[in-house]
Amino acid sequence: MIESKENIYQVNRQLNTIDLEFEPQILTNRRRPNLDSVQTPTQLVCPECGSTDISKSPDSYEYLCVCGCVVEEDFIDRGKDWRNFSSDNKNRSHVGRPKSNSIHDGGLGTDFGLKGVSDDNKFLMLRLRRLQQRSRINSNKDRNLATAFSRLSLFISRLSLPSSVRDLSASYYRKVLDLNLVHGRSIDDMISACVYIACQELHISRTYDEIAEILGVKTKVLARNSRLIKSKLNIKFTPVSPSEYIPRYVSNLGLSPQVETKSLEIIHEIKDKNISGKPSALAASAIYLACRILSEKVSQDKIAECTNVSPVTIRKRYQLINEVINC
Repeated sequence: MIESKENIYQVNRQLNTIDLEFEPQILTNRRRPNLDSVQTPTQLVCPECGSTDISKSPDSYEYLCVCGCVVEEDFIDRGKDWRNFSSDNKNRSHVGRPKSNSIHDGGLGTDFGLKGVSDDNKFLMLRLRRLQQRSRINSNKDRNLATAFSRLSLFISRLSLPSSVRDLSASYYRKVLDLNLVHGRSIDDMISACVYIACQELHISRTYDEIAEILGVKTKVLARNSRLIKSKLNIKFTPVSPSEYIPRYVSNLGLSPQVETKSLEIIHEIKDKNISGKPSALAASAIYLACRILSEKVSQDKIAECTNVSPVTIRKRYQLINEVINC
């Protein structure tokens, strides 16, 4: 009996060395070893019958003797676990969606689905889902956030903006709501202002006129609310460069890539020339000048309609740029 215990201790030490051999592979390749390829050590001896006819269980990481005794147990299973109890076998995720600021409760609430529910229990599940939605909105602040973020998702979709703008806009709106700046103002107006500020901070080319026209708000109200939010939240960032507008304007006008390249070169040349004007106006004037240089026919009215810049402004900035770079 003493010899069998010593054999077990010896086997345990050998198993520990096997585990240590796998650790460098895990750190270097960042892959978990396939333990199915590990051979059963020949030194394993059953402490009950003394037999060496020991095999590994296919269902668990245990070494079993022919007599039924478990020689080694609680072996670490480093394999992947792809069990999934949902009806969709393609979804192997074990977690839910990540936390998001664009959802009023952070996305940590519970949703009731109707997939796989029988007709007898469908009415009950509908009632539970309705009660769950009501319990998630239990204050005026939650109700305001739920309404605002539903509008925000719609605005982001209309403007074709990335999710980063949505998350940053939602973060700004939460701060605005905490400062009680929404009181007496429209939710759409404040959401539009947060979207504009987020676009400017992330250097995404969107103007007051574009956002106001697409979202159905007034340009003056949008500009006033944007200035209010920036002053109260102490938001400071560099304005968007005219070069950020050029690729989108050139694409909307259907011009050649050579026009885009030449327009960017013009913007680079006038960067330090102290030419005043909105970035969108400078971009539109640079595109018009590039078309004149490359002999591509496009009218000022067409550029003005696409860029929301008046033809008079394009003409004045065009003359200033043409004098500076001496084309």
